[in-house]
Amino acid sequence: MCALALSTLAACQTSSGSSEVTTVAPVAAATGNQAAVGPISYGGNYVVAPNGTAIIHGGRKGCTTAPSFESVGVAVAPTQGTLYDAGISSRNSDSCGRSVPTRAIGYQASPTLTGMDKIVFNGGAEVTITSP
Repeated sequence: MCALALSTLAACQTSSGSSEVTTVAPVAAATGNQAAVGPISYGGNYVVAPNGTAIIHGGRKGCTTAPSFESVGVAVAPTQGTLYDAGISSRNSDSCGRSVPTRAIGYQASPTLTGMDKIVFNGGAEVTITSP
């Protein structure tokens, strides 16, 4: 089974029996400006073209801090793409009663994306990616 931390997802994307690792999309500059990424949702459905990208999740740590990219856990890793650090953002939190800082998680689709890819984050957020 794939490791649960995002920092190890690249190792989960190896080709059969090979030590070659798929390159993770470049990390977006973390500017601290939440408007740079914009508010994002807790899971959802996204249409992403092959080789395209989308910001798909905002991981939070309590009500006051965005977690590090490495600490956002994944229960089900993508099979047709990779996840990358998309910087700092925000999202509404019902349990906190307001908008909270989050770590924006991006998805880079493989050039051969077809059908559907599913990601489940440890907090329970489910994301479905479909090709156009």
